[in-house]
Amino acid sequence: MRVLTWNVWARNERYRDVYSFIKRDGFDFICLQEVTEPLLQMIEDDGSWSIFTHEDTFGLTHKRKKKCRMAILARNEFFVEKAGDIEAQGFHYIEARRGRERIKIINAHMENTLSPAARLKQLDSIMRRHVDGRTILCGDFNAFGRKWLKPVLMLFERIHSGSSRADEYGMHEKRSLLELVRRYGFQDVSCGKITYPGFLMQLDFIIAPDSRVIKERSISRKTYGSDHSPIWVDIELDK
Repeated sequence: MRVLTWNVWARNERYRDVYSFIKRDGFDFICLQEVTEPLLQMIEDDGSWSIFTHEDTFGLTHKRKKKCRMAILARNEFFVEKAGDIEAQGFHYIEARRGRERIKIINAHMENTLSPAARLKQLDSIMRRHVDGRTILCGDFNAFGRKWLKPVLMLFERIHSGSSRADEYGMHEKRSLLELVRRYGFQDVSCGKITYPGFLMQLDFIIAPDSRVIKERSISRKTYGSDHSPIWVDIELDK
């Protein structure tokens, strides 16, 4: 089973390049963030996937920027039994099966206007209430939190929400995120490399149970007009 996650960027107008990339490599499940209407229409016209969308946090928290959606694509060989939103803004899911294998895919786009501590609290709630041994959780986690970025992040939140708390910013957010999911028996199964070249950070993750057998981890250094690199993994399915 090949799973891809990619924030394709709301300002990206290279729709055909993005579409060609996701079409070519036999992805079974694709989690996209910041999908605009022209790209979504290309995917729908293709007919290779069942498509489930959700309003993106980018469109909600950046009022003057492009409206966009999150999307989970499931290749038609998988039967999707259930789909819906999760109580936290920026998350939605599907439950699918093929043969004996049942899989739950959660697509995440965490808000960059929240503090690192608030994002981790939200993720903890998702892990506790919505994740089980069938689950693959992936997306853009916006794990920007670093001590050296503290003044910038505090200013950013103050502009968007009118307030910020200094004690919620003094952490290495990626390390804290990985420690949190490990407490639930999960790990980041992606390649662990930089996915956001602009800040030389890994913001995108594929979180899976420790028990999952990962056959291959990949990243594309070509971003096809996005500000994020696409990442994907090959996961062994039950026979």
